[in-house]
Amino acid sequence: MKAIPDSAFWSANIGDADWIDGIIGDAFADYARIMDAARGTARPRPARTWLHPAIEASAVWLFGRKGQPSGVAVLKCEEGAMWIERLAVDPAVQGQGWGAFALDRIADLARSECHRAIRLYTGQPMTRLVAFYSLHGFRVTHTGPAPGGDDGVLRVFMEKQFRI
Repeated sequence: MKAIPDSAFWSANIGDADWIDGIIGDAFADYARIMDAARGTARPRPARTWLHPAIEASAVWLFGRKGQPSGVAVLKCEEGAMWIERLAVDPAVQGQGWGAFALDRIADLARSECHRAIRLYTGQPMTRLVAFYSLHGFRVTHTGPAPGGDDGVLRVFMEKQFRI
């Protein structure tokens, strides 16, 4: 990964909530369109009732140039690993290395908290995301329904292990 000058990774605060909500909506628009096509029906944009509690629990991280976020990561610790619940990069700066930067910082954070793995899942139709994560050391562990219940589209579960 090429270095991004003046890059930073910092914990979000409640004042960032509107920006986070907007960037997740923008960054996931293509994902939602592809997933809707795969399931054969459109779903309404979900309310982000989880956002304020996640920020208050220090589970939401911003990355970019300090004061100018380029993306957001929502993380949780579960099953002995750090889970990436959401990773969203502003569409205006996608392809500039911010996703790779975020994955590196998430790995640093996971190791500092003594986790031996990072896990995530994405929609099976999102082959470009599976390829992106594979390029950054993740491997497919299995496919299955979404953890919240089967919505008709399989998910690809991935993991990156490392020594601490």
